[in-house]
Amino acid sequence: MTRRAYLGEDSVHYAENQEGYVYITTPQSALREGFTHKVAETVPDVEAFWKKMDAQERAAASQMNERLYQLRKDRMDILRRKLNTRAEQADCTAMERDVIRESLKVLDRKEEILMRNSIYGVAEMQMREAPLPAPATKVDTAVTIEPKAVTESVNESVTESVNEDVTDDGA
Repeated sequence: MTRRAYLGEDSVHYAENQEGYVYITTPQSALREGFTHKVAETVPDVEAFWKKMDAQERAAASQMNERLYQLRKDRMDILRRKLNTRAEQADCTAMERDVIRESLKVLDRKEEILMRNSIYGVAEMQMREAPLPAPATKVDTAVTIEPKAVTESVNESVTESVNEDVTDDGA
């Protein structure tokens, strides 16, 4: 038999409906229609609640990201279609066609960025081979440098460069 610790004041109060949708609440709060008040009083119950809440929030975020991606993609497709239609019209000047061509290039770059920043772009990056890691450099900890020697070395270098500058200016 496993021991189930009672959490007391650290218990989690939540509401759940028949479909399994949950949200955090308090004992004093009025519940939404169709929800029942529940309490997770033990560690396994709290972990089960947070697991359910995490899955629910991830699904909601994924749906929102998908809607936003599709909305942006649709807007770009409409703009691309309108630009191409204008470029094909007989009364479109050469300068307009040049502007449209450059606009389509910008639109292509924006679409690439949208794709790269979307879940689809992340999935594509995960399928590609990872870039090579930077070569590791070994630091020799056995060598100790005396601060006085470093200071003298730097002072000599500065003195030599100043002397060279003075002789170069005088020539």
